[in-house]
Amino acid sequence: MAKILIIDDEVDLLEILQAILESADHNVEICTSGRKAVSKIREEPFDLVLSDIVMPDQDGIETIKQITEIDPGMKIICMSGGGSLPAETYLKLAQHLGASKILRKPFQGAELIKSVNELLG
Repeated sequence: MAKILIIDDEVDLLEILQAILESADHNVEICTSGRKAVSKIREEPFDLVLSDIVMPDQDGIETIKQITEIDPGMKIICMSGGGSLPAETYLKLAQHLGASKILRKPFQGAELIKSVNELLG
Protein backbone atom coordinates (compact mmCIF):
# COMPACT_ATOMS: atom_id res chain seq x y z
CA MET A 1 0.00 0.00 0.00
CA ALA A 2 1.40 3.37 -1.05
CA LYS A 3 0.66 6.83 0.23
CA ILE A 4 -0.53 8.90 -2.75
CA LEU A 5 -1.38 12.60 -3.06
CA ILE A 6 -3.78 13.64 -5.83
CA ILE A 7 -3.85 17.29 -6.93
CA ASP A 8 -6.67 18.61 -9.12
CA ASP A 9 -9.02 21.59 -9.00
CA GLU A 10 -11.99 19.46 -10.13
CA VAL A 11 -13.45 18.02 -6.92
CA ASP A 12 -15.60 15.40 -8.69
CA LEU A 13 -12.55 14.02 -10.52
CA LEU A 14 -10.53 14.02 -7.28
CA GLU A 15 -13.17 11.88 -5.60
CA ILE A 16 -13.30 9.43 -8.54
CA LEU A 17 -9.51 9.08 -8.67
CA GLN A 18 -9.38 8.67 -4.90
CA ALA A 19 -11.97 5.88 -5.05
CA ILE A 20 -10.08 4.10 -7.85
CA LEU A 21 -6.77 4.20 -5.99
CA GLU A 22 -8.29 3.28 -2.63
CA SER A 23 -9.96 0.27 -4.29
CA ALA A 24 -6.40 -0.81 -5.19
CA ASP A 25 -5.52 -0.61 -1.46
CA HIS A 26 -3.63 2.69 -1.55
CA ASN A 27 -3.78 5.37 1.13
CA VAL A 28 -4.91 8.52 -0.73
CA GLU A 29 -5.04 12.18 0.21
CA ILE A 30 -6.42 14.90 -2.04
CA CYS A 31 -5.67 18.58 -2.64
CA THR A 32 -7.52 21.11 -4.80
CA SER A 33 -4.50 23.40 -5.20
CA GLY A 34 -0.87 23.01 -6.19
CA ARG A 35 0.16 25.49 -3.52
CA LYS A 36 -1.61 23.51 -0.76
CA ALA A 37 -0.14 20.27 -2.09
CA VAL A 38 3.41 21.60 -1.90
CA SER A 39 2.80 22.62 1.73
CA LYS A 40 1.43 19.14 2.49
CA ILE A 41 4.49 17.49 0.89
CA ARG A 42 6.77 19.64 3.06
CA GLU A 43 4.93 18.33 6.16
CA GLU A 44 4.63 14.62 5.38
CA PRO A 45 6.11 12.02 3.02
CA PHE A 46 4.28 10.57 0.02
CA ASP A 47 5.26 7.69 -2.24
CA LEU A 48 3.68 9.17 -5.35
CA VAL A 49 1.96 12.34 -6.56
CA LEU A 50 -0.75 12.45 -9.23
CA SER A 51 -1.19 16.02 -10.46
CA ASP A 52 -3.30 17.88 -12.96
CA ILE A 53 -1.45 20.56 -14.92
CA VAL A 54 -4.04 23.24 -15.70
CA MET A 55 -5.18 24.64 -12.35
CA PRO A 56 -6.08 28.22 -11.34
CA ASP A 57 -4.18 28.77 -8.07
CA GLN A 58 -0.81 27.33 -9.07
CA ASP A 59 -0.42 25.28 -12.21
CA GLY A 60 0.93 21.77 -12.24
CA ILE A 61 4.14 22.83 -13.97
CA GLU A 62 5.13 25.10 -11.08
CA THR A 63 3.93 22.46 -8.63
CA ILE A 64 6.16 19.80 -10.23
CA LYS A 65 9.16 22.13 -10.04
CA GLN A 66 8.57 22.77 -6.35
CA ILE A 67 7.94 19.11 -5.53
CA THR A 68 11.15 17.99 -7.24
CA GLU A 69 13.08 20.65 -5.31
CA ILE A 70 11.71 19.22 -2.05
CA ASP A 71 12.13 15.56 -3.09
CA PRO A 72 14.11 15.00 -6.30
CA GLY A 73 13.19 11.30 -6.27
CA MET A 74 9.43 11.80 -5.98
CA LYS A 75 7.42 9.69 -8.40
CA ILE A 76 5.03 12.02 -10.23
CA ILE A 77 2.23 11.23 -12.67
CA CYS A 78 0.90 14.29 -14.50
CA MET A 79 -2.45 14.38 -16.21
CA SER A 80 -4.03 16.92 -18.52
CA GLY A 81 -6.92 17.33 -20.88
CA GLY A 82 -5.42 20.53 -22.25
CA GLY A 83 -6.31 24.16 -21.78
CA SER A 84 -5.08 27.14 -23.76
CA LEU A 85 -2.59 24.67 -25.31
CA PRO A 86 -3.12 21.05 -26.37
CA ALA A 87 -2.74 18.42 -23.63
CA GLU A 88 0.33 16.96 -25.36
CA THR A 89 2.18 20.27 -25.02
CA TYR A 90 1.58 20.41 -21.26
CA LEU A 91 2.41 16.73 -20.80
CA LYS A 92 5.70 16.92 -22.73
CA LEU A 93 6.75 19.90 -20.60
CA ALA A 94 5.80 18.00 -17.44
CA GLN A 95 7.98 15.06 -18.50
CA HIS A 96 10.86 17.41 -19.23
CA LEU A 97 10.54 18.86 -15.70
CA GLY A 98 10.55 15.51 -13.94
CA ALA A 99 7.19 13.78 -14.27
CA SER A 100 7.73 10.02 -14.24
CA LYS A 101 4.59 9.28 -16.27
CA ILE A 102 1.89 11.22 -18.09
CA LEU A 103 -1.81 10.53 -18.65
CA ARG A 104 -4.00 12.35 -21.16
CA LYS A 105 -7.51 13.00 -19.83
CA PRO A 106 -9.84 11.25 -20.11
CA PHE A 107 -8.22 7.96 -19.12
CA GLN A 108 -9.51 4.68 -17.74
CA GLY A 109 -9.11 3.60 -14.13
CA ALA A 110 -7.15 0.55 -15.29
CA GLU A 111 -4.65 2.83 -17.04
CA LEU A 112 -4.18 4.81 -13.83
CA ILE A 113 -3.68 1.67 -11.73
CA LYS A 114 -1.20 0.29 -14.28
CA SER A 115 0.83 3.53 -14.23
CA VAL A 116 0.87 3.65 -10.43
CA ASN A 117 1.92 -0.01 -10.18
CA GLU A 118 4.70 0.47 -12.73
CA LEU A 119 6.15 3.39 -10.76
CA LEU A 120 5.83 1.77 -7.36
CA GLY A 121 7.21 -1.58 -8.50
